[in-house]
Amino acid sequence: MALRTPVLSAITLATASCAVAGWAADPHAGHTMPAGHAMPATPPASPTPTGQGLKATLIGANEVPGPGDADGSGAATVTIDPVKNQLCYTIKVALLDGVTMAHIHKAPMGSMGNVVVPLAAPTTGSSEGCVQIRPEIAAGILAAPSDFYVNVHSQANLAGAVRGQLGK
Repeated sequence: MALRTPVLSAITLATASCAVAGWAADPHAGHTMPAGHAMPATPPASPTPTGQGLKATLIGANEVPGPGDADGSGAATVTIDPVKNQLCYTIKVALLDGVTMAHIHKAPMGSMGNVVVPLAAPTTGSSEGCVQIRPEIAAGILAAPSDFYVNVHSQANLAGAVRGQLGK
């Protein structure tokens, strides 16, 4: 009888990393948050890798209003499980100094929007984790991902360093 080894997904390992690192709330100057929404104070529940995956390419030229970081770049992947109302993410950035915040905003390309999902800032070049989201946010992102964007802020670009619209 052959032994089977369980396969751990990158998202499962990401959740374990965040559990070790801990979570912290970070108020957003100049951004509005939905009523009753806050960054989790404890590590989130285990991710569900069965949700729908989305991606965003992050560059400074996408920032509104600009300018964003001229040479900064990055990528974000987002997986949403609409049954559990859970969003799991990975953000990787390069050539950004003093990263301060990251989140998902609701607005189409070329427009500014309100924060709808706070994310852990990639202060060391990357961040990942899972957060619970409201059902209407999960449904909205899945129905029209390009109406939402991932934004990473830095000390040099407080309004936003790099941005990318979500897409499939």
